[in-house]
Amino acid sequence: MKLFCITAALCLFTGLASANPAVDGKITQQMQFRVMLDDRQIGYHTFTVNNVGGAKVIRSKAEFDVRILFIRAYTYTHENVETWEDGCLSRIAARTDDNGKRFEVSGVKLNDAFKLDTLEKSESLTHDCVMTFAYWDPKFLNQARLLNSQTGDYVPISTKRLGERKFKTADKTIITQGFHIQSKEHNMSIKVWYEKDSGEWVALESDLEGGEMLRYLPVEGEKLSSDTTAFPSAESG
Repeated sequence: MKLFCITAALCLFTGLASANPAVDGKITQQMQFRVMLDDRQIGYHTFTVNNVGGAKVIRSKAEFDVRILFIRAYTYTHENVETWEDGCLSRIAARTDDNGKRFEVSGVKLNDAFKLDTLEKSESLTHDCVMTFAYWDPKFLNQARLLNSQTGDYVPISTKRLGERKFKTADKTIITQGFHIQSKEHNMSIKVWYEKDSGEWVALESDLEGGEMLRYLPVEGEKLSSDTTAFPSAESG
């Protein structure tokens, strides 16, 4: 069960485009996603968003449990707190247990650098605006590197625009624009879609090494059909 390269990239999987107006010190958004491996639910990923003193604080938690013939084959837990200011990451604290392997990442922006610490190394990132895999802000698609909040790696990526795609909900069809995010160096391939008119995040999926498909489906309001075949059968163009 080789989920590592994907779970590492999905540590901050959020949809803030639909967040409520900011209320300082209050939770302005809560979302929960069902995590699907092919047609099986293997866990969840939740987050909350607070606005504090002009900054955006995002708390994320994920738990996966993969069983084969009722035997636990893979477990994953991840907790992450990120603070964003002026569209850039200013602080991070994350802990992960990837099937028994422990990771910790902490970092803070100091002057002109982002000081980053993991269990294995310390370094300073000198880029003007460090971002994680922040799916909630399409601006991250313009970055040449993204911070992996599980491992602390500063991952080089390339992004390719995909064609339009239709997704069916309970009461309508959504026209989306897709993007393919890749990192050959880190063996990562993720496709993400945004509603064409509003820019709101709609869907994400990724092929795993073993041929399985990993998907996130929002729980609140069941925005997308719970039938996972809605993804591969979505219409292109």
